[in-house]
This record gives sequence, structure tokens and C-alpha cells, in this order.
Amino acid sequence: MPADSLDTLLAVSDVIILTLPLNENTHGLFDKSKFDLMKPSSYLINVARGAVVQEDALIDALASGRLAGAGLDVTEVEPLAPESKRGDDPRVMIRPHAAAPSARRVDDTTDLACHNLQRYLNGETPLNVVDKKLGFPHPSVSWRSCTSTDAKEES
Repeated sequence: MPADSLDTLLAVSDVIILTLPLNENTHGLFDKSKFDLMKPSSYLINVARGAVVQEDALIDALASGRLAGAGLDVTEVEPLAPESKRGDDPRVMIRPHAAAPSARRVDDTTDLACHNLQRYLNGETPLNVVDKKLGFPHPSVSWRSCTSTDAKEES
């Protein structure tokens, strides 16, 4: 669904899961106006970046009944302050931001580092350099855009 359809989507969805990068277009995107569009029975899950959601707007939406609950693996300010109103709210589940563990994580990280070292020695641009406007590596220069066979042959 195109980004300009977000408001329509918010009005009809039971669960909104945020997986977007943090950049100038997404910083504070979920503010009071977005929560006001959501169904009171809906849930917000944020596995993106904490600053995509304005914390005060989230707290107000929960307190006013404009939001049924939230699942957060990121928060606007980390670590969560002991006096935060979210910590004791039974409608809010907060989990550690640890979505990357896998059996291949160390091997993949080592392979990428070696591959990028070889690219550097060859005078080439490394892969996975963050595009500062996008807030993440452009897909055309990402490690995952290379086939694992191609990357391993070049290493």
C-alpha cells in the first residue's frame, strides 16, 4: 500500500506493525493525529525505531482509550526511564530490541566484513553503506542484494 494511503489504513486496521527506518520523513510520524485515526480496539506494534512514535502521543492514546494496547521492542528514549508511564501499563508489552539473532549471524557478519575489505583493497565502494536520506542501505548496494554464491566467490 502506498505511503499516502496510511491514514486510510489506520482507520480500518486492527493491528499496525511499524517496520520502517528512522529518517526525516518518519521521525515522529505516529503523533496524536495518527492515533486519532485508529480504531479504539486496535494495537500498535513498533519494531522499527523508537523515535517513529511520539511517546507522549502513545501514552495519551492509551490513557484516553484511543488505542487498545501496544507492543514495543523500541522506545523513543532508551533505556526506558524508571518513571515512564509505559512500564506499568498492562496494555503495553515491552521487549528487548534483539530481532537479529540467528545461527548464521556471526558467519554472515564475518563474510560481509571480509567481502568489504576485499572491495576496499580493490578500490570499490563497500556494500551496506547507509544512504543517509533513506536511513538504511539502498537495496542496490546491500549485502543481501548479492547472491551468497557471488559474494563468497569474490571473498
